[in-house]
Amino acid sequence: MSELLDFKLPEGRRERFQKYLKKINVLDSLAKILKSLYEEPEKPDDPLRYVCDKLLTEVCNETLESLIKRRDEAEDKLVKLSKERGRLRRSEELVECNEPVAHTYKRAFGVGEYDKKVLNSEISPGGSNSCRI
Repeated sequence: MSELLDFKLPEGRRERFQKYLKKINVLDSLAKILKSLYEEPEKPDDPLRYVCDKLLTEVCNETLESLIKRRDEAEDKLVKLSKERGRLRRSEELVECNEPVAHTYKRAFGVGEYDKKVLNSEISPGGSNSCRI
């Protein structure tokens, strides 16, 4: 395994780095993964991907494929939520545009206090029913 660390570093730094890797079991993990690759009866077409998958499985208990699937699902959910947000904003603008509806909504769902005097003046023929955009 020391062949992996034959790159040029000053001797003291190299030893400290080797101790660091050994302390956190990086070398053992890599050796175990490379051993499993060696023992595979059918060698994978992409050995680097094999190593990455094994590392992910060891570290996160997930494969690259499962992470990609979760990412895709999260992106789909984000798109759906963005569309829903836009729809809700548009419906909120419509409620603001029709004040009596807004007061009825507030009264029906107990949102805030409504003023009957204001409500009556808004739905009366002389009331001002303008949209706020």
